[in-house]
Amino acid sequence: MSTQLIPLSADIRGEAFPVLTAEQISRIRPLSRVRNVKVGDILFEPGDSDLPFFVLLSGSMEIVHPASTARASS
Repeated sequence: MSTQLIPLSADIRGEAFPVLTAEQISRIRPLSRVRNVKVGDILFEPGDSDLPFFVLLSGSMEIVHPASTARASS
């Protein structure tokens, strides 16, 4: 079975993923932990609850949602 992934709309990225200032990052750093991830790592999946707050310090991230047609065929 193949799962097709759909990228998040670019139109909402600015609202959903604001760029934090260095001061804002400094304020949340004491309550956080740094985590290194590799290409292909899954941070959360549909249906997960109690998700953490992620701050991307470097690199890039792709958020995808399995296509509803792929879910229907499973």
